[in-house]
Amino acid sequence: MLKKDLAKFVKPLSSNPGVYIFRNKAGKVLYVGKAVKLKERVKSYADPKERGPKILRMMQQASTVKVEETDSEIEAIILEANIIRKLKPPYNTLGKDDKSANYIKITWSEEYPRVQLLRGRVIESGQDKKTNEKSKKQDKIFGPYVAIGMCDVLRIIRKIWPHRDCGQSKFNSYKKLRRGCLFAQIGLCDAPCIENISAKEYRQQIKQIVDFLSGKKVKVIEAMKRDMEAAAMLERYEKAAKLRDRVSALEHLKEFVGRGILRGFEENKEKIRQGIKVEAYDISNMQGDYAVGVMVSASIISQEDKIMPADVVFTKENYKKFKIKTVKGTNDVAMLDEVLRRRFSRARVSRAAALGAERGMGEWELPDLIILDGGEGQLSRVRATAKGMGIKVPIIAVSKGQTRKRVDLHMRAQDKIKIKYSNRQLKKIALTMREEAHRFAISYYRKTHRRSLRSSF
Repeated sequence: MLKKDLAKFVKPLSSNPGVYIFRNKAGKVLYVGKAVKLKERVKSYADPKERGPKILRMMQQASTVKVEETDSEIEAIILEANIIRKLKPPYNTLGKDDKSANYIKITWSEEYPRVQLLRGRVIESGQDKKTNEKSKKQDKIFGPYVAIGMCDVLRIIRKIWPHRDCGQSKFNSYKKLRRGCLFAQIGLCDAPCIENISAKEYRQQIKQIVDFLSGKKVKVIEAMKRDMEAAAMLERYEKAAKLRDRVSALEHLKEFVGRGILRGFEENKEKIRQGIKVEAYDISNMQGDYAVGVMVSASIISQEDKIMPADVVFTKENYKKFKIKTVKGTNDVAMLDEVLRRRFSRARVSRAAALGAERGMGEWELPDLIILDGGEGQLSRVRATAKGMGIKVPIIAVSKGQTRKRVDLHMRAQDKIKIKYSNRQLKKIALTMREEAHRFAISYYRKTHRRSLRSSF
């Protein structure tokens, strides 16, 4: 899509929150996004410097952009997730297979359903509870949602519809104590544990949450207005007042929210875009068999002295997997070197491209820092490869040290000057990155191993 063509679509747009949808000439949905202000957000796609290579490829294919306004930022978040889940656009990585994305799970199989915020990996593995056929069929799952802002969304939903989020153990404990927990005392739970609300009425409220998350706000409001009128006719004025307040909150959701959830997400997204880009690498194998390597990518969004794990924001859409092709036997140094050699051959620098980028493959942006899981052996080998391919990115290695009780950083003086982080900062970044790379490598190795075992039968 040319800049002038995009300007044609942008001109009539409003500054309201909502969702925008890019389609190709055949009408296929390519990408779905959400915005606090639709006009500003869609207009930003005209600047190629604002976008990564994946979105640039999407814009080359895009022919039209359609928008759908919402009354609030929350509804934009919910609508985007529902569209992605239904259509699975090719350029929405989060909607495909992002185990770090957030999901809202409602345990409809329980008498008093819980509303939970869970990670994709937890839902996929069934670690959230002992799964059975009843719960698989009845429980409701919504998402994927980006992690940022979803806790705020659930807090707002809970203010409108008080509900439990506790496990069965806590539920039973307060049932024995015959009193509600702190959330019941502050009005965020109707205390079904002490039968402060009937199962029928409680489930009706949870059903309204289900409908709201399904994008049926109008239907929910209409149903609550009918219930409010019925309660007033039966002189159940306290219930009628609660329903009135819920209707008002939904009809004026933008004002009820108070703070900008999506705006906060977009500000954080800008921090991620401008942050220090780091890649970490790890190898996983069993005595040389089924050997694989991985690359994980992150953006460091803080340069303060006290870097926290939350300041290392992983960009999962940039993760890469490598099957080891040239190394036989147990040789982690050579395996890591193969992975980095293949990664460097895809670098967006002319000399590396000239040295043999894989045919038909695109280029990858180089990071500001590379972290290896290993010691001096891995560092020396990879640095030599980088130098030979014209790569000038600082490279460090991180190991557990001889006692296995401390963290050792391995780097060259010239790289230390370029990095501009203290050893204390680097250790926190390196440890966080290494743990994620190790998790990703183990997961990929297990999948490769299982696939090989299945194919042998």
